[in-house]
Amino acid sequence: MPVTIELTTEQQAAVRAIERWWNDPLGAAIFCVAGYAGTGKSTVVDHVIAELGVSRARAAFLAYTGKAALVLQRKGLPARTIHSLIYGVEEDAGGKPRFTLRSELPETYDLLVVDEVSMVSKDLLKDLLTFGVPILALGDPAQLPPVEGDSCGILDHPDAFLREIHRQAADNPILWASMLARRGEPIPMGNHGTALQVVPYREIKSGEVDLEAFDQIICCTNKMRRQLNQRIRERRGFSGALPMVGERLLSFRKVREAVSSASFTPLVNGLQGSVSVAPWNVDIEAERGQLSLALEAQPGDDFSGLPVDLCRFTRPGNDHPESRPGNGRLAQFDFGYAITAHKSQGSEFPRVLVILADIFAKNDTERRQLIYTAVTRASAHLTLAVRESR
Repeated sequence: MPVTIELTTEQQAAVRAIERWWNDPLGAAIFCVAGYAGTGKSTVVDHVIAELGVSRARAAFLAYTGKAALVLQRKGLPARTIHSLIYGVEEDAGGKPRFTLRSELPETYDLLVVDEVSMVSKDLLKDLLTFGVPILALGDPAQLPPVEGDSCGILDHPDAFLREIHRQAADNPILWASMLARRGEPIPMGNHGTALQVVPYREIKSGEVDLEAFDQIICCTNKMRRQLNQRIRERRGFSGALPMVGERLLSFRKVREAVSSASFTPLVNGLQGSVSVAPWNVDIEAERGQLSLALEAQPGDDFSGLPVDLCRFTRPGNDHPESRPGNGRLAQFDFGYAITAHKSQGSEFPRVLVILADIFAKNDTERRQLIYTAVTRASAHLTLAVRESR
């Protein structure tokens, strides 16, 4: 039975373009659909897969992080991470698990649908292409580039571009704020319905805004992030430099040798989890220790006994902590109650506080991308904290 979805003229044009690509035996390996938040990229994909006659079982829905895959799962798609599909895990000579590119995919697929392609690096895209399966890539060109590696660049020249906000989403205050951010326009102070509140930053500093009322706090610099994390830790009764059981942590760099036991999830930049077992075998002098991290996006999955560099925890006041001579590693983890906009990519949270009082950007384009990325992480409620003199 055909899927009956009322598409806009722009969405219909995108569907026709995808169909032409699909039916062209000499077509490119990738078709890229770019679109801003609220333009209906998911709607187009849902419709076109039915039109192409591709079975859901033979279409792989992929995202860079487990959190991004979870967002797709909430939309009813059987999503998984790119890494879990195309990499296997084997032990090296020292007995450490490491990722290796599979010689073939574990299942037969007719189509790979890659969401949030702005997060995909050149190297990761190159690995995806080795399997010879057509790729339908979706992404938002207004977001920040990937946190790891060079951008794959396919969003620079998309095959279809969705610019029109779908009418079902047009009255959403969060999307309205995202449009202003994308255009570089200020977001007015005050309450805008029940979903958007813009407050002066002084209310954050004075404690008038309850920081624990939000599922995630997003800011723009590491200095602000550390200040917020310290405030929340103190309020929750956590003391000391080392993380304790129940604390929220954030991965700070890609460590492909670190693999979770349950789903072979890679320890990628921006991955979040909570401490399920307090750090053990801690050597403060060597700034090394182990912990057990349970992933928020994948319940039941953890990095058990993961060795980590603890220099951020043992020197929490340093803006740019240095490793001891001969160590050569920066920390793999820091506290994750507050995160930067760069680390928030691919995630979605019901209630979000975005602090725009500490913006640091190289140019106006990066400034717009930073604000837009942070704003579009909220799915139900967004509070923005801004300086009144902006």
